[in-house]
Amino acid sequence: MAISRPATPAFNRVGFVILCCAVFAVSMFVASFLFRPIVVVERSTNGFDFRNVLKAESESGPRIGDRIDLTQLKGQDGRSLGSMIGERPVLIAAVDPQCKMCKIAADQIIYVSNAVAEVGVPYYFASFTSSVSAPEFFAFTDSAPIHVPSFFWPVGTQGPPERLFRMTVPSHMLIDRSGTIIRLWPGSSNEKTVRDRMANQIIADTRVVLSSVTH
Repeated sequence: MAISRPATPAFNRVGFVILCCAVFAVSMFVASFLFRPIVVVERSTNGFDFRNVLKAESESGPRIGDRIDLTQLKGQDGRSLGSMIGERPVLIAAVDPQCKMCKIAADQIIYVSNAVAEVGVPYYFASFTSSVSAPEFFAFTDSAPIHVPSFFWPVGTQGPPERLFRMTVPSHMLIDRSGTIIRLWPGSSNEKTVRDRMANQIIADTRVVLSSVTH
């Protein structure tokens, strides 16, 4: 007499399939964390295209090739910037105590000043646009996160040329001993990634100019 086995209930087979699917899904979820690639975040080495900014700045601010009267820029000791520049070009950061962006761009200013110092390019603060007094300007630069010489253009009987007075701040200018603007990088950004790219471009362009001057 044949012995018949009891039929496996349908719901048991369905439950087994669901259980297998659940185990597979959990294993894949865990594996996605165990084998996820590690991403190292570093400072961007990409540059920034200043051409559009320069085009806008040229309508009211200074232009490459303009000449600055360096004898009008006075330091705290009364010496002019013109008396301090040698054969190498210098990098000027135009800042203003009343400029909020100048404070936001502190990381950009620090990075650029340290990088150009490594290749022997002096870095200075200068004021062309400020309506504050010289003591207020020097108090502002003395409290900056970097300590570099600062120069102020006194209003007196002859203020700075209109293009300098209306320039975007902060801005960077590479100038030679005659005061001629060799390179110009106007402005900064609220976004750190953009500030990093701007800084990288300023450093790269400065090195190119320095290489052409010293060879």
